[in-house]
Amino acid sequence: MKIVISLMFMLTMGAALYADEVVLTSSADTVPKWVAETNQWTMVTNKKVVTVYFKAGGTADTVKNAEMVAKAESIGILAQHIKSIVHYEFEISLKVVDGKFEPYIKSTMSAVSKNIDISGMKKVDTYWELVQDAQSKKKYYSYYVLSSIDYKDLRKSMIDAWSKELDSMDPELKKKAEDILKKLEGK
Repeated sequence: MKIVISLMFMLTMGAALYADEVVLTSSADTVPKWVAETNQWTMVTNKKVVTVYFKAGGTADTVKNAEMVAKAESIGILAQHIKSIVHYEFEISLKVVDGKFEPYIKSTMSAVSKNIDISGMKKVDTYWELVQDAQSKKKYYSYYVLSSIDYKDLRKSMIDAWSKELDSMDPELKKKAEDILKKLEGK
């Protein structure tokens, strides 16, 4: 029995020596389930209300700086998701693009991305850890934020971002863009 306990102790200590990082302290006794989940983006329906949840994280030398990085990352994730959907709809609508429109399409997508309104985004939960690198002994904070946005607000952000660009579009592309807008609005 002593041999088994000794072996278990040696294995545990050996594994700890090769761990990449050690958590020194954290904002909660246990890591929230949402931090460990692999899905970055989740849709939940509750009483006919669809809410989109997404998580982001950041690291820095102080917990405040790590929080700022995580918040910026969550805004970036939301904006990127909206941009991806609009871009996908645009490509589907065009199917075959005449080469003369390619630069215009790229600049339009860039402009649409700048018009994204994230005001409906809400912070749901946060979690942070003070971590030490096992090799270098360097300490830093990892900060995680779980955010949400009502699906209606998400759709409105996409539609508004697209609508703002319609007036400045090339007439040939404007018709395609209007078709995309109708599709996003569900018409």
